[in-house]
Amino acid sequence: MYIHLSDNKLRALNISFATNRHFRFINAAKNSISWIGRQRRDNLDDIARTHPVDLPCTCEGLEILKWLSSTKVSILNKDFLKCSTQAAHAEDIGNLELRINELQMQCMSITLLVVLSSVAAAMLITFLGLSLIYRYRWRLLYLRNVALTRLLGNHEAKEPCDFAYNAFIVHTETAHNFVLEELRQELKSQRGHKLCIPEVDFMPGSLLVTDILAAVTSSMTTVVICTPDIMQDISAEYSVKMALNVEHFSKRKALFLILIEQETFLENHNEDQYRN
Repeated sequence: MYIHLSDNKLRALNISFATNRHFRFINAAKNSISWIGRQRRDNLDDIARTHPVDLPCTCEGLEILKWLSSTKVSILNKDFLKCSTQAAHAEDIGNLELRINELQMQCMSITLLVVLSSVAAAMLITFLGLSLIYRYRWRLLYLRNVALTRLLGNHEAKEPCDFAYNAFIVHTETAHNFVLEELRQELKSQRGHKLCIPEVDFMPGSLLVTDILAAVTSSMTTVVICTPDIMQDISAEYSVKMALNVEHFSKRKALFLILIEQETFLENHNEDQYRN
């Protein structure tokens, strides 16, 4: 496979390679060879064609091709270098600089496509994630606050006898007198129900969101006094959302609405303020 003829005074190379297909390398340095016969040259060409060197002419092999174009190392038989393309086809490497430029343009397009695809996928995942968070924001808020109230020592009741209140009363400031004077008198004094009324039972200075959730989870029912301004009250909206989540997770009826007719309500309040 290897023939070393260096440091001789050979003037011609007249060795037959016709029957040696395993031949790989001949070192004829430091000789005076001035002639290689036509038949010997044809033999060498035939052997080289059957043992080409395949270079990866793909994005993965771009660095190797760049090195070949700039290295000071002498590459023997450059004419017999083969180029293995992405489609697994072998072809002559041709002009190395031109091949490198073509690959750089091709790889740049692929890289740009990969980057744009990655960015688009990341944006899509982010959008879907934010959409899901927005859609289930109240459930996530409920679960977070349940964990927070448990850290503070409050636990959701499971059985009727475990509830601290029969009802948690949700109302706006405009229904204050109705709740304390009429509703409280009827349900608590006349019927003996335990009521949780924010202005009576919530501790001043405590965290309102945890107080509301604790009241919702420790009451058999959350009773909402539906006055015309109920939709503008943030704490009332929060209370209703928490009660709906209690219904979802505990599978029990936890929300009850008391609708006060607008005409009746306006008789006892500033008509101009609540007409709309």
